[in-house]
Amino acid sequence: MKAKKSRRILTRAAAVLATVAAALLIVFLLGRYGWKLGGFRACESAGIASVEVQPDSVRLTGFYPGSFPTGFCGYYAEERDGTLLVGFRFSAVFGIFETGDFDITIPVKGEIRQVVVKTARAEYPIWSAESEPAEEEPAPEEASTVPEAYAAVIGEYYTALHELWDGAEMMEAGLNYMAADSVFDDPTEDIGYAVADLDGDGVSELVIGAIKEDPFFGKLIFSLYTMRDGVPLLLFDSTERCRYYYAGGRNFANLGSAGWNESFVTTLKLEDGELIDMTYTTDPGDYVQMALTPISQWVP
Repeated sequence: MKAKKSRRILTRAAAVLATVAAALLIVFLLGRYGWKLGGFRACESAGIASVEVQPDSVRLTGFYPGSFPTGFCGYYAEERDGTLLVGFRFSAVFGIFETGDFDITIPVKGEIRQVVVKTARAEYPIWSAESEPAEEEPAPEEASTVPEAYAAVIGEYYTALHELWDGAEMMEAGLNYMAADSVFDDPTEDIGYAVADLDGDGVSELVIGAIKEDPFFGKLIFSLYTMRDGVPLLLFDSTERCRYYYAGGRNFANLGSAGWNESFVTTLKLEDGELIDMTYTTDPGDYVQMALTPISQWVP
């Protein structure tokens, strides 16, 4: 009798354990794959590191944009009239087993002209065919054709760098104080300007940047202006914790930090006089030294 009773207890325990295991498996599968039933309504955004578009597939690499350990569950994608829509799903539960980094290849049937990240509330492009291959850098304007408003800005830099103003004096004049850094042996030669229509909208931009080869300042763009109603409009101004580098064509890389453990890197595209966050990262090895004319050559 005791043996039979023990067997019944073991059988019941085994049944309970099997039921619990089955329930956990169902929860696991629902958490890992069941969310796809909600389509884009269940999708989240993601940090995009690279986009590679091939005739029959699109490869995306990226990461979970938050700081809490969160695992990558998968993606949901749809192909619509040459646009590939992609959404991502992460879960803190799976952060125990894996990271939020991903490297996925999505098969496609037709020609892809644009890749867009889509969530329940928003969508934004991360790649478009017009950006591939990289556009040629526009030719700078001759000094004689530089708009008067830009000439005034360049002239201020000419004076400031020749007279070796310090950072405070440059800030007071509305100039980028980083141009006063002691790393520049001859700032009039190590810092330059360019006036060119970078985005092809018929309005020239003014770029002030570094020419010097340096791990920190090399290829750095101090300031980017466009023209609105005849007045220079500052689109960005670099600081130590928020720097901008030229990435070719109409693209700029933005490297920023809000603290020792909080930083961001993204690529910005200049379009119609505005900067659009493309949400993907340009490798520092792909930064470009923009063709700049040394400030020393400016004729006041």
